[in-house]
Amino acid sequence: QSDIIPRIASGFCSGISRTDGPCGALTGAVMGLGLAFGRDEPADSDESKMKIGHCYAKTAQFFKRFEARFGTTTCTGLTGCNFSIPEDLARFREEKRIERCYDFVEEAARIAAELMEG
Repeated sequence: QSDIIPRIASGFCSGISRTDGPCGALTGAVMGLGLAFGRDEPADSDESKMKIGHCYAKTAQFFKRFEARFGTTTCTGLTGCNFSIPEDLARFREEKRIERCYDFVEEAARIAAELMEG
């Protein structure tokens, strides 16, 4: 087990650190897709440009499939809470909405894995 992964992923939670951004499960999956399909060298080589294009296409497919499943890709849209608003954060905790986040993480991982296989 690596202590690096939780550290680099910490800022993704709560809609990118409570900025009302995308769900952290999506940004984590984008990192995984980048590892699978991303470039290994500067972007100016033909091979890098090809890999970037392929990675972009896979990432776009990922976002489309996730949004088709849940209707949105934003943390606020998915949870119904904007974590920069203290009352929303309290409601999220009180209503144990974190349980729903596990569904988002599971589905994001499933979609990303399918895209990596195909």
